[in-house]
Amino acid sequence: GLDGGELVTADELRAAMGAQNVRVTAGDVVVLHTGWMSVLAEDPKRFGDEEPGIDAAGAELLAGMQPCAVGADTWGVECVPFKDPNVLWQGHQVLLAQNGIHILENLDTAALVRDGVAEFMFVLGQPRYRGAVQAIINPVAIR
Repeated sequence: GLDGGELVTADELRAAMGAQNVRVTAGDVVVLHTGWMSVLAEDPKRFGDEEPGIDAAGAELLAGMQPCAVGADTWGVECVPFKDPNVLWQGHQVLLAQNGIHILENLDTAALVRDGVAEFMFVLGQPRYRGAVQAIINPVAIR
């Protein structure tokens, strides 16, 4: 597992995709596993105060692959605390505002990692209401 505040760089994303022989194509869902969800039971305050994740450069790399969504086993997908405290949630701006890419948070990825799964069919039923900017979802990974 990664530590809170640990940055997952664009180079590390490329290396992980290469090591797992994964190619992201337009419309895919990219899911990152940091091991952070395990901190929730151990230390809920720490879980909410910090997290590992990407930054704007990582978001730009992923956005260039044109996925429909990027998710992680963290509450914000981005590295917190931010490396520059004057620039907040820049990855969200790149993914959501500039590219229309959905962000999925607090995904339970432990079983996928335990089973060595690198690619799967991602199924997500949409909530049955309109006008919300976020929702509780129940995604399913099918191998």
